[in-house]
Amino acid sequence: MARNFKTQLAGQIGESLVVAELGRCGIVANTLAGNVPDIDLLAYRTTIYGAPRACLRSLHRRGMLQLLQGGGL
Repeated sequence: MARNFKTQLAGQIGESLVVAELGRCGIVANTLAGNVPDIDLLAYRTTIYGAPRACLRSLHRRGMLQLLQGGGL
């Protein structure tokens, strides 16, 4: 299977920039590499009550981020 390394590199750079920006906003985030097929990065921010506030997930089909809000990840 042929791989497009420029596309992969651009994706990794983009994920790193998103993690850096989330860190500037006070959100702890980390990229996941390897064998996690549906999740590219995890983000965690506690609220006053200590519950998770948001989880970011990359949508491969559209190339955009989806923000899932609620009490659970």
